[in-house]
Amino acid sequence: MVDGILVPAKAALVKKIPLARSPIEDSLFWPFIANGQYNCKSGYRFLKELEAGTVENSQPDLDRQLWKSIWSLEVPNKYKNMMWRACRNSLPTKLNLTQKTIIDNSTCDRCCSHIEDALHALWGCSGLDDVWDGERWCFRTRERFADFKELCRWIMEHGNSLELFAVQVWHIWHQRNQLRLQQPCCLTKDLKHDAQARWDEIRAINPLPNQVRPEQKPKWIAPPPNTYKINYDGAVSDKENKAGVGVVIRDHNGEVIASLIQQLDQAFQLMEVVAIAACRAVEFGNELGAGCAIVEGDSEVIVKALRNKDNGLTSFAPLINDVSLFSTLFSELSYSHIRRNGNKVAHSLARLALITPDCTVWMEDVPFRTLHFVQADLVAL
Repeated sequence: MVDGILVPAKAALVKKIPLARSPIEDSLFWPFIANGQYNCKSGYRFLKELEAGTVENSQPDLDRQLWKSIWSLEVPNKYKNMMWRACRNSLPTKLNLTQKTIIDNSTCDRCCSHIEDALHALWGCSGLDDVWDGERWCFRTRERFADFKELCRWIMEHGNSLELFAVQVWHIWHQRNQLRLQQPCCLTKDLKHDAQARWDEIRAINPLPNQVRPEQKPKWIAPPPNTYKINYDGAVSDKENKAGVGVVIRDHNGEVIASLIQQLDQAFQLMEVVAIAACRAVEFGNELGAGCAIVEGDSEVIVKALRNKDNGLTSFAPLINDVSLFSTLFSELSYSHIRRNGNKVAHSLARLALITPDCTVWMEDVPFRTLHFVQADLVAL
C-alpha cells in the first residue's frame, strides 16, 4: 500500500511503473483508469502489457487519438460534449453523486440491481437491451469493458459508427434525466427509433458524415517545350555534422537530363543548405547549357528570396546574390515553388548526398534509390 492506494507487488518492483503524482500532494494517480484509482483489473492489464513490451507511453497517445475522433464527429456539439464527459467520467451518475455525498444510493433506477456508473447507465444496463438490439451492436453481449472510454475506443478501432453511437447515448442519458425528474418522455423501447430518426436527419444535412475530402497531393509538373525544369533540395544531418544537396534537370517530357548530389562537410542551418542547393542548381543548369529554365524548390522562404533578389541581413543573402549572378547567363530563368510531395526526386538526392562523399553527377539518369520517384512523376504527367 502506497499513500493509501494499493499497488500490485510485481508492478511496484518495475522501474518503469507509470505512477504519477497528482496535483494533491502525497497522493498517487494511476493513469490506466479514468478516476486515477488503482483496481485489480487495470493492474493486471498493465502487467500483461508490460510483459508484452507495449505499455510505455501508450495511454496518452491513445487518449489523444480518442479525443480527436470525438471532437471531429459530424454531429452537433451536444453529442460530442456528451461523449467527452462520459469518457472523462464527469457525468452526474448515481455512483459519482454518491462519492460526492450528494445522494446515498448508487443503484441504477432502470434495473435496480447494479451500481450506476457511466458505462452501466449508457451501455450495460439490462433495461437498455431494446436500445442496443441489432447486428450493429451485437458485440454488447460478448465484449466486456472496464469503462466507457474503453468502449468508445473499441467502437472506433472496429469501424462501427461512432456518430450513431453518440446520438443513441445522448438520447439514453436525456431520457434517464427526464425519468429522474418525473417529466414526460418517450418509452425506452422507442429510444432506438428516435435516435435513428435524429441520425437520419443529421445525415440528410451532411450526407457523408465524418468523411473528409482528401486533399489533392501536389505533383511534379513538366515544363513547357524547349524549357528545362531544375529541381533542388537540401538535407542536414546534425549527428554526422554533414549536409547534402540534390539537383535534377528534366525536359518537357519528364525525361532526366542530368542529376547531381554533393555532400557538404558541415551541418549548416537548413535554410542555408537549401540556398546552397538553389545556387548549385542554377550553376549546374548553366554548365549543361539549359538556356531557358525553371528552378523549383519546396522552400517558400528561399523561392521568395530568389524572386526578390534582396534579402538584407539574412544568413543566406550572399548565396542568393550568387544565384543572381548566374541567372544572367540564361536566356530566360524563373523560380517556382512546389510542396515536398512534388519535389521527391530532389529530396531523395539530397538525402543520398548525406552518405555519399564529394560530388557525383549522373547524365540522363538518377541513382537507383531515386528511380522510382522519377517513374512516379512520369506516371502522374
